[in-house]
Amino acid sequence: MRRGRVVLAFLLTTSTAGVVRAGTAFQPSSASLPLELTWTAPHDCPQAAAVVARVEEILKGPPLSPTTVRAEGAIHRSSAARFDLELTIRTGEDEDRRRIDATSCSALAEASAVVIALAVDRARTSAQPSSPDAAASSSSAPEADAGPSIPKAPASAKPSPFPSSPPSPATASERALRFSVGLSPALDVGTLPHAAGGLILDTALRLRRLRVGLLGSAWLPQDVEFEPVTHAGATFTMLTGGAWAAYMFPIGPLSLGPTADVEATFVHLEGFGIRAPASSWTSWTTVVLGARFEARLTRWLALTARAAMTLPIDPPTFTLGPSSSSISLHEPSAISGRFSIGPEFVFP
Repeated sequence: MRRGRVVLAFLLTTSTAGVVRAGTAFQPSSASLPLELTWTAPHDCPQAAAVVARVEEILKGPPLSPTTVRAEGAIHRSSAARFDLELTIRTGEDEDRRRIDATSCSALAEASAVVIALAVDRARTSAQPSSPDAAASSSSAPEADAGPSIPKAPASAKPSPFPSSPPSPATASERALRFSVGLSPALDVGTLPHAAGGLILDTALRLRRLRVGLLGSAWLPQDVEFEPVTHAGATFTMLTGGAWAAYMFPIGPLSLGPTADVEATFVHLEGFGIRAPASSWTSWTTVVLGARFEARLTRWLALTARAAMTLPIDPPTFTLGPSSSSISLHEPSAISGRFSIGPEFVFP
């Protein structure tokens, strides 16, 4: 009797370090369980013995068929906060392959135990005798017609290493969307007359590998003199604000991906050392293209770094004095460089 495919969605958090490989054919403690399990998982995830114990706990019943169910499961970290399970089950000539992802390796191990238990249960059902005596015995117990069941473990059973009440699929979808705030010291080379230091504040919505958010930056003011004798010149002050997006590719506990910004750049120019100093604001649009790096330190803290080139669109030439006798102070570079590194806080 075929059972419908069970779709499980879990959302729990866990951390991972090295990888421990189970034996190529882990045998259950009970000789009546026809199962060989090959299991690979991070060392702080449930291992092969725990999965087999869970299968034995689910399948409480009479001795099973001699048909051996062979299962191969492997859990891999797919990103900083997600895991992938690849599970292959072979029963006789039949083979079933499944792939599941979740934020908890314990949830994936529980899913493996349930799927393996169903496969062993089907093998037991197909091996039951079909003689007239067996049919008569079956007719005397109508409740057996409902097919093999998976009774709950007794209250005195050993506590399971798996979550007793995993979150619902709806909760998992909600928690897949997270929010982050980052503050990074930065260096800009080319936009202002000299290399400028500043701070970049960014916020983002994080949907698995995608990052979409807003950012703003403030840069230290700098003076440019055009008359060494009188020390006349102007002070440049720069602010930026805009939207950004990135798509990250996990590399173990790290992530790396392309990023792009569209920003409005505002520069305040104020003269000094002249008879009638004046000040003004000017602005232009800037496109920023680069790469983003993330290193997850804890569940809620990450280290981020960015290296990018800024492409100003029709920036002005900064001058001082009347248009008829103005002095050119600076023109932003066609391509500038920007670098930043700092902490990022992730919620929840």
